[in-house]
Amino acid sequence: MAAVVAVCALTLTAFTGARAVAAPDPVSEGNTVTAAPAPPPLLTQDQALARARRTHAPVNVSAAETPTTTLTASPDGTFTLTVTAQPVRTLAGGTWRPLDATLHRNADGSVSPAATTTPLTLSGGGTGPLATMRSGLDSLSLALPAQLPVPVLAGNTATYQNVLPGTDLIVTADTQGGFSDVLVCSYCCKYASAFYGPFRDALDSAPRAGDTRRCPVPYPVKAHGPLLRAGHADLHGVRRCRDIPS
Repeated sequence: MAAVVAVCALTLTAFTGARAVAAPDPVSEGNTVTAAPAPPPLLTQDQALARARRTHAPVNVSAAETPTTTLTASPDGTFTLTVTAQPVRTLAGGTWRPLDATLHRNADGSVSPAATTTPLTLSGGGTGPLATMRSGLDSLSLALPAQLPVPVLAGNTATYQNVLPGTDLIVTADTQGGFSDVLVCSYCCKYASAFYGPFRDALDSAPRAGDTRRCPVPYPVKAHGPLLRAGHADLHGVRRCRDIPS
């Protein structure tokens, strides 16, 4: 368990510095490189109202949008203001986009969510920071005292397999530019642990009314995919691992 404790000891590194803003990537068409298309102009209240009356449909006042508010012009000349408790969109390339924590690989091998309120970068493998969060000119990096494998991506989760023998690290990104992490031990790792003694004793005891010996550790029904897969592997590992000494 000492090794598990060691890997859980995250190192925090905070620093302040200017962050360069990348220019839009050019669009390549065969041997010709053209600039990315310009975003549509933002609509003022008067422009949105004129379009709403012309199209007989509500039109967003894009110039008035913020991460938490939208203003909509109606054909009858009224405006509707919608406010959310937390950001639900971000301005990217001059266009408002819904927040989306789905992870993708960057050109340099690192991993980032599609659209978040503040930038988040996860490790693509190696000895660099596990995660770097940015806000304006400030950033915060967190590192593990281990070399990370290339993660397996699924939605907004990145699974770093076998960061310790039989132990995966699962990192979940959120739409606000943050993340959570959890270490998931395989059944053999848990079964061999001294903390698992009562469960081994239960497996070796005679069945009784209400006995749960076939599933000594309950798993939440609504656990996300990686945890469900881990739980499924645990159940198959009972017979294989039950003879491991304490």
